[in-house]
Amino acid sequence: MRRREIEEKLAELNVRIAALEGVAAGNPTLAQMLSDLQAQRVELTGDDNIVVQGRDNVTAQRQSIAVRENSGQISYIVNEYHGREEGDDTRLRQQIAEYLQWLGEQCGTIELRGLQSRERVKPLALETAYVPLAVQITPALERESEDLGLGQPRDLARMERQAAVREIASNEILQQGTRLIIAGGPGSGKTTVLAHIAWIVARGLGEDNPALVNDQLGLLVTDGGLPLPLLIPLSAYALYRRNSTGRRDLATFITYYLQEQEAVFDLPDDFFKRLWRRGQGVMLLLDGLDEVPNEAERVQVSRQIEKLVSGRETLRVVVTCRSAAYKGKTPLGKGFRRIDVQPLTVEQIEAMVRQAYAGLVRDRVRREKRTEQLLTGIERMEAERRVRLGENTERLVTSPLLVRMLLVVHYSERRLPEQRAELYLKAVDAMLAPDEYALDAEVGQRLSRLVGGDVKLHREVVQYVAWEMYQRGSAQGREIDERQLRDLLAAHDTYQALADEFIEVTRTRSPLLEERAGRYRFLHLAFQEFLVARYLATTALGRHGLAGVVRLLSEGDWVTESWWREPILLLAGYLNAESTPELAVDFVRQLAQCDGTAETRLAAAEVAGTAVLEWRTEQPALQADTARRIVALLTDEVVQTGASGAVRVQAGATLARLGDPRPTAIDVDAMAFCWIPAGPFMLGADDIDADSKPAHEVALAYGYGMGRWPVTQAQFAVFVADGGYLDGRWWPEARAERFWEKEQGFKGRYDDRWRQEPIRFGDRFELANHPVVGVSWYEALAFVRWLTVRWRTMGVLSSSWAVVLPSEAEWEKAARGGLRLPETAWWGGVADLMMQQAEATRRNRLPQRKYPWGNAALSEQVANWNRHVGATSAVGSYAAGCSPYGCEEMSGNVWEWTRSHWQAYGERYVADDGREALDAGADTRRVVRGGAWYNDNAEWPRCGVRYRYNPGLRYYRYGFRIAVSPLISDL
Repeated sequence: MRRREIEEKLAELNVRIAALEGVAAGNPTLAQMLSDLQAQRVELTGDDNIVVQGRDNVTAQRQSIAVRENSGQISYIVNEYHGREEGDDTRLRQQIAEYLQWLGEQCGTIELRGLQSRERVKPLALETAYVPLAVQITPALERESEDLGLGQPRDLARMERQAAVREIASNEILQQGTRLIIAGGPGSGKTTVLAHIAWIVARGLGEDNPALVNDQLGLLVTDGGLPLPLLIPLSAYALYRRNSTGRRDLATFITYYLQEQEAVFDLPDDFFKRLWRRGQGVMLLLDGLDEVPNEAERVQVSRQIEKLVSGRETLRVVVTCRSAAYKGKTPLGKGFRRIDVQPLTVEQIEAMVRQAYAGLVRDRVRREKRTEQLLTGIERMEAERRVRLGENTERLVTSPLLVRMLLVVHYSERRLPEQRAELYLKAVDAMLAPDEYALDAEVGQRLSRLVGGDVKLHREVVQYVAWEMYQRGSAQGREIDERQLRDLLAAHDTYQALADEFIEVTRTRSPLLEERAGRYRFLHLAFQEFLVARYLATTALGRHGLAGVVRLLSEGDWVTESWWREPILLLAGYLNAESTPELAVDFVRQLAQCDGTAETRLAAAEVAGTAVLEWRTEQPALQADTARRIVALLTDEVVQTGASGAVRVQAGATLARLGDPRPTAIDVDAMAFCWIPAGPFMLGADDIDADSKPAHEVALAYGYGMGRWPVTQAQFAVFVADGGYLDGRWWPEARAERFWEKEQGFKGRYDDRWRQEPIRFGDRFELANHPVVGVSWYEALAFVRWLTVRWRTMGVLSSSWAVVLPSEAEWEKAARGGLRLPETAWWGGVADLMMQQAEATRRNRLPQRKYPWGNAALSEQVANWNRHVGATSAVGSYAAGCSPYGCEEMSGNVWEWTRSHWQAYGERYVADDGREALDAGADTRRVVRGGAWYNDNAEWPRCGVRYRYNPGLRYYRYGFRIAVSPLISDL
């Protein structure tokens, strides 16, 4: 802005301020208008605003791309289109250039909406406002035999590096392969990552600058040129599939989509298909697989993506999807690699806030003051959460969406709300608030920018629309056409007269809803979810009372649907923030205790537990009550067989966050053991593979205790905290193989640093009541040695008994049962094991059972397998799959180390033939048993299946279970 323009604007502002100064007193609305006009005057008179391109000034305009004439990169695209022949297609070059300019305008900004300022929507330049996110790369899916070490020997250091989930910045994503799926929660920034990729690649093409793309995205052009980025919304493809009577393949749609854009470019009809068939000329950025309305359609779209890439290894495709929707049959095959967007770090949040305020406030002093206020407010919110919920609690502000909402609210109100539901409320009100910065003729138009001339009424109409749409379910509830919108407004006595006004406001201002080609959807599903919650908290609560709302949620089975999860959580948060705390507590208690099917009861208790964890005010009694309710349900036989595995796993995770009250799952000294009496059993199987043959009878001459569950994260953490990694007494085998060298650091063959804890694989695997993973055979062995001494010192373990890793024979007997079984399975603490006496027995009707529970097929009711929950699960979540002795989760969850090294049975298993020697060396592979959450082969979790793995490797699907044996150990 030039000096003359600034002076003219100041004169205009002074006139408006003078007009308000005499009438603003006593009128909050006018007083706010006056205050903001005065703030604008301060901004214009600040020193930094005299020169337009001052170093602190950030231009926030629609970003276009300055296409360089005769760009060699565009020539590459043209030649790819012509089949790698030199082509002098001036018209095509021009159309590509215009496409790049259009794409730059679409992707080059991040918009802040709902600001109470002259500009209700503020575009921030992407190149200055974008902050690279942290993403986590799941290890590439390899053949299971290779993962288990059944193939040729590998470089073990390389395998361990591959095993760990790695974290990188989002601007390194394109280095990870040509087929990628970016998963993350709502508002996590997935779409912005795609927009940033499209923007940078488009700039590199237009400006003939591949080095820019290499610097910003790590995409090195070594042969040929840059691909043309195509950013395609998959929700539009799903709609196209539903409505099209012709070809519905993805390639045809992409051509159709590009031709339908209201843009200046006019690419040839065969443009995309010719580039796609050659594989290198385009980069497909497919946004929002989760926005395809239902799972059946998502599966169809996924298969279309796979079809498109099949046989085209060089074609780059990046897909985004909400994590919650990337399950079942939706996940992409064909070599797609999953990349999970991680929660924002404190440093990323600070960078986002600073860069956004640089575009919002020009005056340097005011900008710094606002920035520090907001950052201080965020830290205060997080500190209060840690005080309430513990130091390790998840942070509230973890996504770019929440940062943007905080910016909008803080910029408008100069303060921050205390919890998430209140934050949504403030953000929604800020977005619906009228433009109050125009006087004179524009003042007369203010009411026309509000439905019904009132913020409250406008909000009520919007939340009614949100509710009516949402009830249609995930398949139909995301968007509606104009006729449907008019019909639902016409069905309401008050709102029917506002239909025209509401639709006009939505079209012109788009405060929360947006209209595209006659279809309406909320700017973000999160806003729709909050408005549904508010409708339940106001309208539905007023009509039906609290008990009626709970019945609505439970009887409709909404508590079991992921579609309804967020509205229910926000409903509890809204009641806590905007109503009385007693009402919110009553709602959570009623929800946790509601009636219904097994699935409904457990899902309701889990959602209730998650809801109370989000509150600002600490509720220890309510948390404890809800945790006990979840435990009671997990041990309920009807729930064990009637609730889905996914709901039980989620309940176990929430139980960990509430504080699992089960000592046997958390306390290392309260571990539970199942008694396995002496006697014969059937080992091996003839119908699996050669490694498990032959099936034959083996007798164990002693009784022993087998851990009821695998060792948990909380239990192993005691070993770590007690200095277990620092005490050489526990590591003789590791020391002999240079896996443990305290003086020189950890210089073993797998790592160049001192190990002091298991490998960490992120929150999904590290919850206190989940099995410990990321531990090698050596670490499991050190743990049992340490625990033996600990319990002997405590006086609970006899000197003639020891804690051990079970042999594979001990493991298999505990899983399958002996030829005779006790009348009643027994489990208890370690001190009780040594007092076990012979009991009445009965014949084992299934001495060669396939699985611990019998011969019934694997299902999500009995085992965590086939990646149906995507991670480990809390111990005790699959009691229906227990063995005849009561040992749980011996199939699935985690592969379990045994002390036995890999050796064929020969004619029969012989325990003292050296196969259980602990000093066999690092090149001797150890047997693992039981299968894992990851496995999709129904054979692997069978009782008789045995696999081998290198003792020094650590992975996110390997843990261990301990036994207590009367055999004298080598301690």
